[in-house]
Amino acid sequence: QGVSDRVILDNTRQILRRLRQTHPQSQVIVQSILPMRLGAISTERIRNLNQQIALIAQQEGAGYLNLHSLFVDDEGQLRRDLTTDGIHLASSGYDVWQQGLQYAEFVIAAN
Repeated sequence: QGVSDRVILDNTRQILRRLRQTHPQSQVIVQSILPMRLGAISTERIRNLNQQIALIAQQEGAGYLNLHSLFVDDEGQLRRDLTTDGIHLASSGYDVWQQGLQYAEFVIAAN
């Protein structure tokens, strides 16, 4: 539940614009929302938000890092081996996150 998708997306856009204003020479990268195993937020909602966040990032001149795909199982939920309770990451989840960030850093440095 929490705030609406519109509020999340509007806030994301405002944050990106503020970062562009205050740090115009910085390369800004937005990370996807990770999946979870609880029904409070549906897998479809997370997928839709990620699609919209990727679009906003593109429109605002920021990069988009899709880590969602590293964490998701065949049902669209957070992989059981990466979580302690369906929301929070286990140490194995943080390892995957670190690997995803390191790969992104490698790709950015190569360009």
